[in-house]
Amino acid sequence: MDRLNIDTGGAAITSTRRADDPSATDMARTSGHMAFGPLLLAAVNIASAKVAARYGPRLPIVTGQLVAVGGLLLLLTVGPATPLPPLAVTLVPLALGCGFSLPPLIAAMMEAMPADRAGTAAGLLNAVRRTAGGLAIAVFGSLVAGGFATGLRTSLLVSAVLLTVTTAASLRLPRA
Repeated sequence: MDRLNIDTGGAAITSTRRADDPSATDMARTSGHMAFGPLLLAAVNIASAKVAARYGPRLPIVTGQLVAVGGLLLLLTVGPATPLPPLAVTLVPLALGCGFSLPPLIAAMMEAMPADRAGTAAGLLNAVRRTAGGLAIAVFGSLVAGGFATGLRTSLLVSAVLLTVTTAASLRLPRA
C-alpha cells in the first residue's frame, strides 16, 4: 500500500510541477488535463471491486500493479516539449493500474484484521498512506530540484522498480 502511495505521490509532484511553468500553458487548461486521472481512477475503483468479488483480490491487485508499472515506464517517454494532451494520455495507465489494485488491496488488509482491531488498522493504514505520500513528495521533489528531466526519470524508474517488487510479493496472495 505505502509503495503505491509513494509512486502516485511522486508522479503527482513531478506532473504538477510542470503545471507551474507559465510557458507550458495556462493554469485552467492544465487543471482540466490533470482532472482526467482522478476521474478515471474513481471509475476503475468500481470495476476493481466487481472483479475482486468474482475472482478474489489477487487478480486485480497484481494486474493493477503491472499496468501501473507500465504506466510509469510509459512516462519515461515524456519530454519537455510534450504537449499536455499526450502527457495526460501517458498518465492513463498509471491511473488505471492504481485504481484497479488499491480497493482490493485495502479490503484484503482490512479483512485480515480481527473485527475488534478494525479501527486501529484503519487508522494505521491512513497514517502510513499519508506518511508515504509526504515521503514521496520530499524524496522525488528533491530529485526533481536537482534537475527536472533527470529527477523525473530517476523518480519514475525507482517507482517502477519498487512497484515491481511489490507486484512480486502480491503473487503470494491467495487466488480467491
